[in-house]
Amino acid sequence: MKKLFILLTMLVVGIVSSWAQQTVLVGNQVTSEDGITSGKAYILKTGAERYITDNGTNYDVPNAANSATEASVYYLISNGDRTWKIKNFYTGKYWGVPVYNAALTSVAEASAGAWSLNISSGIAYPSAPDASSTVRGIDRSNGKVWGWTTGTSNNHKVYIYEVALSTTALSELAYKDIDVASDAAASLSEGQWYICPSVPVPVMCMRIPLITSSSIPKPSHLVQQLITQVIWFV
Repeated sequence: MKKLFILLTMLVVGIVSSWAQQTVLVGNQVTSEDGITSGKAYILKTGAERYITDNGTNYDVPNAANSATEASVYYLISNGDRTWKIKNFYTGKYWGVPVYNAALTSVAEASAGAWSLNISSGIAYPSAPDASSTVRGIDRSNGKVWGWTTGTSNNHKVYIYEVALSTTALSELAYKDIDVASDAAASLSEGQWYICPSVPVPVMCMRIPLITSSSIPKPSHLVQQLITQVIWFV
């Protein structure tokens, strides 16, 4: 089996990979829509100082303070008209169309809401049309993100943060076998480097033939680092 020898000269991102969901380091606050890069991942936090976490069905905003995790990381994807699709990194689901007085649901892309961020004084006040084209905002109710009216109260607020980088070296990854996984882009040539699309920060991946182990998680969950120097050998 071909192995990847990962040298310890690497830049490590704020997510430490493992089988379980991990905490994420929170970076600088984004205070304008012009500061958002479409397709880049960000951390979302409510005005109640709670990180918004996708549980696969809807969005948790607990009563007690919580930590930012992979499920608190979201891709902001521009629709090209100043509205955005909001996709969770951990679940791959999107913020749905808001329903008045009901928990916001996480959905497939085809059912995603068209969300305006409405950033004012560095704070976002997300809103989107509901099924009848009435623009709805969000609130916090029953520990969930809730479809509600638009407004600027504390529960309407969302703070947007970058995912921070760490410079900690992960020596434990040296000499590890890494499965490139079956979801590597089929159009890529063997040995071609590319940016993995399914992680919250840039990660270099390589499509390598003849690695078929299904017992090792795919690299987007095993190696979420920006690898600056990698040698592979037989």
